[in-house]
Amino acid sequence: MHPKQLAEILQACLGRGFQLPLYLCAIGANGAVLVVSYTPHEDQEGLETKVLAEHYPAAGFLVPINMMVSDAAGEATRVVIRGDRWSFADLN
Repeated sequence: MHPKQLAEILQACLGRGFQLPLYLCAIGANGAVLVVSYTPHEDQEGLETKVLAEHYPAAGFLVPINMMVSDAAGEATRVVIRGDRWSFADLN
């Protein structure tokens, strides 16, 4: 999971009308887990990232990686990462 991919996914969720804060849960095919919250920085430039839970096997995250992104209004979407590509699963 590349930071650039995460940034693209978060931007896409915001573009779909998701409201901050955002909550992301990512689960790799091998059980790797990352749970993160994203809130606005105090200066409103960018997002503050807070890791809420994590578990990384020695191999790190193995694809496919399934993610759920939820927002402050209770909206949610599923995202799947397969290598260098990601997609919204609810649009397939």
